[in-house]
Amino acid sequence: PNQDTVPRGGFGNLIALPLQGQTRRSGNTVFLDGSLATIADPWRLLATQERIAASRVQDLVGEAHRQGQVLGVRSPSSSEDESAEPWLRPPSRQSGARPPHEATFDGTLPDRVHAVLAQQIFVPKKGLPSQLLNLIKRLGAFQNPEFYKKQAMRLSTALTPRIISCVEELDEHLGLPRGCLSDLEDLLSDLGVTLDLEDKRAEGDALDLDFHGELSSTQQKAIAELTRHETGVLVAPPGSGKTVMGIRLIAARSRNTLVLVQYAGRLQRRHPSKAEVRIFDYADKDVPMLARMFAKRLAGYRAMGYELADGDDGDSNPDGDYSIEYDPGMAKER
Repeated sequence: PNQDTVPRGGFGNLIALPLQGQTRRSGNTVFLDGSLATIADPWRLLATQERIAASRVQDLVGEAHRQGQVLGVRSPSSSEDESAEPWLRPPSRQSGARPPHEATFDGTLPDRVHAVLAQQIFVPKKGLPSQLLNLIKRLGAFQNPEFYKKQAMRLSTALTPRIISCVEELDEHLGLPRGCLSDLEDLLSDLGVTLDLEDKRAEGDALDLDFHGELSSTQQKAIAELTRHETGVLVAPPGSGKTVMGIRLIAARSRNTLVLVQYAGRLQRRHPSKAEVRIFDYADKDVPMLARMFAKRLAGYRAMGYELADGDDGDSNPDGDYSIEYDPGMAKER
């Protein structure tokens, strides 16, 4: 059956009860004892089982927490949370409370952990107990809301991961997203460990920029809050001027800036200084689902006037790095 929980109102129509008489008479369902001998009367066996006390359940859960056996990653928000007041959602859809840090460790914890802040937060694995490394990995993982949506709709979840991890495990380091820095500091602080952070971020090229636009009071308030922090996310509705605020932030930082856009079509906006548009599409074609998604993207690229530089289907590049060039003369008039 594809049900993990009992729905309200009954067992549902996908569960064949193990105690159903016909299945037992057919030998499809049997109860076994410790020596794997068949139990003739499972009802009598079940009638002698005592209900577990709530205190015992709490003890079992606490022991599982201490042994790191509980899925201690961020939970997806419910549909009610999404529809009510989304601006009040905690970052990364956290439930508000951090995953429990209580665990037992093999050996002693170090007094200090030296990490490097660059394109990621690199935490050395040497000298750290496996239980602590597991807790650090959980900081960069969260439960996939799409998995639970499909599960609730009784759809197949065979190709949908339950957990999404943003942690890169290297030979000697764990690479965490930079947004996990405060969680990492809190985790180590709770365990009595000091985090020594070495900043190896690229400073970029200094630019001489002046902003000559005018911002509304709401935009000015958002910019003032963002410039107080080194990292952050600006969430605003359409038409609120996110592009203008982004330009203002670039001028405030006065550094060369990488701008990522969600749709390839936005790259085609004409500008006198724009001579070439090139998309690097990274696809792992050994994974069937990702290969199918890449094939669909290729069709979209061609429809917008792009050409695949490394062949018609990308098979000429085994590393999965495909360069797609845009020819304005081939693009459809918009």
